[in-house]
Amino acid sequence: MEESNSEAPWYTDVHRIPVRRLLDRYGGSITKGLSENQVLRNRQSYGSNAIIAPTIPHSLKCWTVFKSVVLGLNSLIWICFIFSITVFLIRWFALREKIAEHLIFAGALLFAITITTISFHYQTIRSQRILSSSSPNASHTLARRNGRFVEIPSSELVVGDVIQLSYGDVVPADIRIIESHEFFVDNSGLTGESDPKRRRSICTNTSPLETKNMAFYSTYALEGYAKGIVVNVGSSTLMGKVAEVAINVESKSESPIRKELDKLVRLLILQAVFFGSFFFALYMVL
Repeated sequence: MEESNSEAPWYTDVHRIPVRRLLDRYGGSITKGLSENQVLRNRQSYGSNAIIAPTIPHSLKCWTVFKSVVLGLNSLIWICFIFSITVFLIRWFALREKIAEHLIFAGALLFAITITTISFHYQTIRSQRILSSSSPNASHTLARRNGRFVEIPSSELVVGDVIQLSYGDVVPADIRIIESHEFFVDNSGLTGESDPKRRRSICTNTSPLETKNMAFYSTYALEGYAKGIVVNVGSSTLMGKVAEVAINVESKSESPIRKELDKLVRLLILQAVFFGSFFFALYMVL
């Protein structure tokens, strides 16, 4: 009986059950792999190996650009900019004083806003390119099909495929390790851990996130080689679920830390407006 758990791949038994039972679940074999007919059935049952990025509404994109330019800490710079321009206009039209310092200061503030905005969008674009570079469409994998290993595009992998990984490969899906030799992976892109993690065929933890016989999509093979069974593909992988949660949080609600940061920024803005107005009025009186 096929047991799909695409809704909650983080809580599964694919790392604990015997290998033969796992292969029977997906209709595969260690020596023969999957047949072409079984590949089609598994692709229909578990999906294809492609992470489909959720469509972000144009209004949300515009709001994101607006926030990066106007809101947040940049709002403090805008307040200083407005005060600087106001002082210049007053001294120019009311007092007939030709003072360029205020314009220079205002220009420096605009330059600072431009730099921070460009930096923000550069990091966003860079992150998107990194994710695209690790896409299954950009690599090939050795998979056992009809009794022999063949090199296929990683996007054509399905759940139940027996694959082989070696030094330098990007893990193309979530896999259960069934054979390994000094196999280490880099999980920094997924967990932030910089130390290489050894992967082996023995289940060492009841949690699929902690056990050493699981390797996850988008991580890198640093050394050694391994064979494994694909247990999650595409949007059902751990990385796919993380990306989905991140998009939902961004589009629907704000995280607790974002809310606290927004409160801090609003407090700083109120203080800046209060003290800026006070010293501005004092300057005008004197």
